[in-house]
Amino acid sequence: IDVGASKDISVGGYAGYASSREVILPKGYLGVVTEDIGAEYSYFIFGGRMCYHFPTRSKKLDGYIGVMVGYNAASGTGFGEIYFEDFDIKVEGSSLLYGGQLGGRYYFSRAVALFAEVGYGVGYITAGFAFRL
Repeated sequence: IDVGASKDISVGGYAGYASSREVILPKGYLGVVTEDIGAEYSYFIFGGRMCYHFPTRSKKLDGYIGVMVGYNAASGTGFGEIYFEDFDIKVEGSSLLYGGQLGGRYYFSRAVALFAEVGYGVGYITAGFAFRL
């Protein structure tokens, strides 16, 4: 959600979810790993952001650069077996999240746009839909 603070500046909030899966030891490793062993991670991200919007010649295009500060709540669980013993771990943590983004939106209609961003913080590449209220 972004709200125009001025003609070229917007402020808003961010909420997101990301997950990943990492295989640490593959099935059959050294003849003792009976199935893949690894960890699955989940990240819930909340924050505030501010963006400068570049002037464009088209009302359908919106280019911007911005900064973000937020909170990242992470958790992880292990999966797999070694000689039929479960690899059972659980981890949780949280941290301050900061980053920046360079992005753009293409509006299909007055209220719906496709967006793409590159940056650091939430992810290196982010894409999705944006909605005007």
